[in-house]
Amino acid sequence: MTMAKLFQELQKHWKVNFGLEFIAMDPGYHEDIKKLLVSNCEYLNIPVHIFESGIFNVVDNIAKDYPCYMCAKMRRGALYSKAKVIHGIEIVLAVPVVIILSLISVVSPNFLPWVALYGLVITIIDYSFLEQLQNNLKKKAAQIQELFDCKVLELDWPTWKIPHRPDPEEIFSECVNYGKKHPNLEPLYDWYPIAVGKLPLVKARFLCQRTNVWYDSSLRHRYASAIAILLGIYCIIIFIIGLSQGLTLERVILGVITPLSPALYWGIREYRSQITVAHDLDRLKEYSEDLLDEIVKENPSPQIAATKSRFFQDEIFEHRKNNPLVFDKIYHSLRDKQESWMNKGAEDLVEELINS
Repeated sequence: MTMAKLFQELQKHWKVNFGLEFIAMDPGYHEDIKKLLVSNCEYLNIPVHIFESGIFNVVDNIAKDYPCYMCAKMRRGALYSKAKVIHGIEIVLAVPVVIILSLISVVSPNFLPWVALYGLVITIIDYSFLEQLQNNLKKKAAQIQELFDCKVLELDWPTWKIPHRPDPEEIFSECVNYGKKHPNLEPLYDWYPIAVGKLPLVKARFLCQRTNVWYDSSLRHRYASAIAILLGIYCIIIFIIGLSQGLTLERVILGVITPLSPALYWGIREYRSQITVAHDLDRLKEYSEDLLDEIVKENPSPQIAATKSRFFQDEIFEHRKNNPLVFDKIYHSLRDKQESWMNKGAEDLVEELINS
């Protein structure tokens, strides 16, 4: 309200004319609080427009104890979903469209130069614009996930890597949007295995981090295998098109391979990036297991253990920020089996750590 009055005074006395519009969000205030807000605005002669967002209702239904961090999880999911939409646009432009255009060029040779031009233009747009937009969204999502992990794992915020925490207003805004699009919020519960609750914080923290990198690695290995199979089928289709039409080498290159280059580029790039990340995560998982063994054998102080865990968390953040995406449809189709393996593995490791 102070800021509103200052702007009103500025409007009265400044030489430049400008308009003012005062808006306030009602996240679900008690009726008495809302009346007090309206009364104060009327008393101060501030013509405010109030809109309802329902934030409190969404958050209260799913996370009464830690609302900010449930919102953080929802916000992360929303940002990754936006990045995956961009990724989907890449694939649509690079795969089905160029296949159709290639088939048209075989029937109508005059269309061939335009098909080749399309393939080159899409490759340039993908590399120079769409990929950068994805990376920005992934970076924001990784920061939100880091906020969640710092709370759950009781770690210090990495100001040396992320100077500024995500804005709470932005988190709450995306929280509501996510809740509207995904009314079934059950997948947001039990982000880490429940079994780790049996362990003291020092061990539980490392086990959660180990589970995190195992889950991501396993998912990417399976996804990369699927891409490799699709690439093989794709190459067979190109070969069959060339043979069936009796095309010359020049016609095959200009009419088939060049228009399909965005699709081939995407497939090869996606496979290489996914399998590389999966192998990096495998090494990170092995390192986390070494840390767990070290914790068991040396029993370091909580401060030293927290420092080691913080350094390990930095590696997890870097992977989240830079890792290639996995589509929601694929993720959800593999989720149940992945989580079953994750929980079973965590239970076995918890028993080992309790008995050690």
